[in-house]
Amino acid sequence: MTQLLKHYYLNRDNGKWATDTRFGLMMPKIEHLDVQYRLEDENNIPFMLSHVPENLEKQIRVTYLEYGQYATDEEDNELPLENQLELWLNANNIVGIETTRIEYDENILEPTGVPSGETRERVAFDVKYNEPYVVTESVGLTTLSQAQWDSEISTYDTRQQNSRYDILRVNRDKMLESTD
Repeated sequence: MTQLLKHYYLNRDNGKWATDTRFGLMMPKIEHLDVQYRLEDENNIPFMLSHVPENLEKQIRVTYLEYGQYATDEEDNELPLENQLELWLNANNIVGIETTRIEYDENILEPTGVPSGETRERVAFDVKYNEPYVVTESVGLTTLSQAQWDSEISTYDTRQQNSRYDILRVNRDKMLESTD
């Protein structure tokens, strides 16, 4: 799914939303912005209807240092690594959609911080998850429902059609005036 946005250009001079000018405009820097329509409001100020995703797919690596704090349960039983990872994910409000187990050797350090030459096996997990993409609304940027989106397009189409009719009326009136 995507979020539906109505937004204006930015004013090149002050960096604010250009809701009252047609000049000195630049595109806003919104991550993953997908412009669908470039329209004009009733004051002929350009604006856009765009999509942005509802969620972004992220990936993190969870190491023993993070999930290891959950190594035992209340009865002091050693928990499997996957259970420790699940507890860490829950504590951090992360719902994984894909998890990959990675085994590696970690150098053991002396108390002085120098490698001892020995290693121990460790396990890390690469976790893919979805994070909500939050758009902060302001004067020149709003999220729309599908009905509002459709209404914006319909209103623009009606204004354009009326503008074409106005031109035809002017030509018609000139032709009629010349015949009178």
